Amino acid sequence: MKRVNEKRSNSILKTELLKSFTILALSLLTFSCSKDDNAAVEVVNNATSLELVSGDNQSGLKETTLVTPVEFIVKNQEGSPFSGATVTFSVLEGSVSTQTSISDSGGKAVVNWTLGASLGSQTLLITVFKDDGVTPLAGSPMVVTATALRPIILGEFHEGGVVFFVDDSKLHGLVCTSRFIGDFVWGCPGTEINGADDLEIGGGQQNTLDIINGCNQTPIAARACDELVLLGFSDWFLPSKLELNQIAINRSLISATSTSNGGNALTGAYWCSSEFSQNTALRRTIDGIAVSFSVVGKDAAAHVRAVRAF
Repeated sequence: MKRVNEKRSNSILKTELLKSFTILALSLLTFSCSKDDNAAVEVVNNATSLELVSGDNQSGLKETTLVTPVEFIVKNQEGSPFSGATVTFSVLEGSVSTQTSISDSGGKAVVNWTLGASLGSQTLLITVFKDDGVTPLAGSPMVVTATALRPIILGEFHEGGVVFFVDDSKLHGLVCTSRFIGDFVWGCPGTEINGADDLEIGGGQQNTLDIINGCNQTPIAARACDELVLLGFSDWFLPSKLELNQIAINRSLISATSTSNGGNALTGAYWCSSEFSQNTALRRTIDGIAVSFSVVGKDAAAHVRAVRAF
């Protein structure tokens, strides 16, 4: 009987030990799986795409550096900036400030582009490769375009009129009509216009608006310019004192181009949009040697040449 009990006890012990080993094995397995599941997955940071920030579709003088540098950003697979990417630049003509660049800590790279001698569209190619050095990124090569323009010349016929002023860019300035558009009074004697007192180049357009807003008389010189539609352009205005002065200075060029385009030579007295007092405004006579401005009553008539900016 005693031996039977011992055998039974040994059997129970073995069973309990087996259970313990099983539980331990399962615990170790669970821990191992749990550890693997929670292990951090290593993410490889690669450059994957290229995005333009600024500098596309510019216009500039041929053989000059564009005003806005070409700037772009390299991004990784998560859309975040990628630093350290090698970027190459190539142009068929003209030049770039560098042929290769490395994207900075913000993923950005910048290049200055000098246009070539040909007029019209020119192209810059931006290329970034993946780590294999062969596969281009999404959006690469990127094509950036610009238009090369010639300088505008005093006295040429351009955008509806004759060029009488060109700013430092050589692309923008002022033209006047190739003929005077009529004889008109300045308008509203006895009324001091609020504004209309700018004498400078660039002031005629605002002067004209001030006159129209402050003087209901019609027809008058400023309103005739504002309502003019000529050769597809409707943004004409009465020139300021110094704008009219530039017309007088370049009278020979203007007269030659005007007559060759069906207009007439500069001669006679012309209104400007610069008011002098409630009863007077400034007028200039252009005959041979241009003389100084005169202070004339607003109810007097004078020639008008409308001008516009380009």
